[in-house]
Amino acid sequence: MKLEIEVGINNIKQSNKFLRKLWALFNEEFGKCSWQYSPFKIGKYQQICFGMADIKDYNLEISILYKNKGSITKIIFESSDGNKLDEKMRDTLNKLVKYAKENYEKKEAFFFKASIISNYVFSNYETQCQSMQIFGLKNKSSNLVFSVSAYDHNQASGKAIEFINETLDFLSIETNLMFYLDEINVIESAKFKEKDEMIYNKKESYQDNSDFIEGYSTKNKQIVISKEAIQFLKYIQKNDNEDIRAFMRACHHFHSARKLDSDTFEVNSLHKKSNKRLDSNLEIANTLYLSALEVVSSIGFQSDRCSECNQLKYSISKRVKDITNKYLNDNVAKEIVKSYSLRSKYLHEGVLIRSTSPTIQSIPLLDNSTKSGCKENFSASIYNLREYTSYILRRFYREFFDL
Repeated sequence: MKLEIEVGINNIKQSNKFLRKLWALFNEEFGKCSWQYSPFKIGKYQQICFGMADIKDYNLEISILYKNKGSITKIIFESSDGNKLDEKMRDTLNKLVKYAKENYEKKEAFFFKASIISNYVFSNYETQCQSMQIFGLKNKSSNLVFSVSAYDHNQASGKAIEFINETLDFLSIETNLMFYLDEINVIESAKFKEKDEMIYNKKESYQDNSDFIEGYSTKNKQIVISKEAIQFLKYIQKNDNEDIRAFMRACHHFHSARKLDSDTFEVNSLHKKSNKRLDSNLEIANTLYLSALEVVSSIGFQSDRCSECNQLKYSISKRVKDITNKYLNDNVAKEIVKSYSLRSKYLHEGVLIRSTSPTIQSIPLLDNSTKSGCKENFSASIYNLREYTSYILRRFYREFFDL
């Protein structure tokens, strides 16, 4: 016989907090809560079924009833083999649901130390939010120490990976560098005791020129960031909205492209590595850089639709051109738009960005598919596109967000 327990939560944010707390309590109470997660909805009964949870001596089918989207009116437990839940189990489930409902705002702090690899090591920085520290080590790696709030270690580990990835994506646009997570470990607190391992600076060192475009953000062979970057890291730890989510997606596109363009080498006729980077990864990297601009140009942007055809009056390429023109200039904007057009052909028609008949020196050829009537190569080099994109992203976050 199934057990139905009243919950009475009316919005999805609180509903998910309740569920996160409840599953953490299941792990603590039963020693495990292994899911055969196969969710589906039964609309006519306003019921969502999660699947089956393996806890102690039972395989429980667990579902919720809802009144509005995101709400939970009741949670239902039923033994998958048809056996009745004994009185002790029913009492335990009632107790856990009640406790989760009353205490889902209470979380624990979990501390992590991540080892980061890049071309250089970081200078030393610290923020008060999430007890975060970034510092370089004498073994040529850098450490990122931080805390996350969660209901148990399992959920904390997931949040820690998400936090590291987003932080490294942001630091990539801040510095023009790429970063790799080497390892991550749980630690007792955010206090790092092995000071002798650090490349220690008494004062935090910041970018001399936070408006740079070319090259990397380094000083004395250490990675340095701007004061605005520290403020932004604090800001995203305290705030979470769709604008921040969109900006972090743009950073992720940039960082993914940055890793690809660093691994891409053309092999010339003598099978030697050249300074040009034009292999198939180039097309994906170019696509991701331009996609980063597409995403960031959408933040805070609203466009009217045509009353007759319902199409947006403002094209995406126009948005990308305008944001490039705003932070750089019209010549670069035209270059980016041309590259954006080639990117669209690559994505939607499979037309390769690199020449299918390459030559060492450019030669004029005709092409009926282009506006110029001539064969066109990718307008912006991978280096320029990288630097244009990161510069625009840096200028955007410092201007748009209330740091």
